[in-house]
Amino acid sequence: MSAVKIISSKSFFLTFLLLIFLSCDYKKGDTQNTDEEKIEVMTLSHIGGENGFYEIIKIKKDSIFFDSGTSKPSKNNNWKNALSKDDWQLLSSSIKIKNLDSIRSSPSIQHLDGIDETLIIKTSKKSHIFVNSYNDIHYNQIEILKNRLNNIISKKQLSTVKKSQK
Repeated sequence: MSAVKIISSKSFFLTFLLLIFLSCDYKKGDTQNTDEEKIEVMTLSHIGGENGFYEIIKIKKDSIFFDSGTSKPSKNNNWKNALSKDDWQLLSSSIKIKNLDSIRSSPSIQHLDGIDETLIIKTSKKSHIFVNSYNDIHYNQIEILKNRLNNIISKKQLSTVKKSQK
């Protein structure tokens, strides 16, 4: 092969690569999802103890589901009720989404006849699962959520009991 053909082949190849790179109009904002991350579902559960105690509370934007009981002796109490937009806003506003990735779980204590607290928060982008996060610096937002949730559940439980007596 002559030196002229090698140089022209290399220049053709380099020109071709340069055209490919220039034709790719990469903008940083194009690939990022601009949707704001929002909470979709929250589930709080307490499971464990000597009698197989469980309490599971699932909160969606429009409803709340409560299930509790024991496995020995077998007892179960559950109900589902509508959740107002204001109640959903009150609950979801207690959680700071930007802090969710930094919350750390602690080891399970179920094997010691303890009760594990598990919080699952599903956002529009990913799911976060926390087990016994009592010692985390960001636990205060979970504590606020639990207090607000207990207030709402006490009202919803009373209204559910009243409806079933009619």
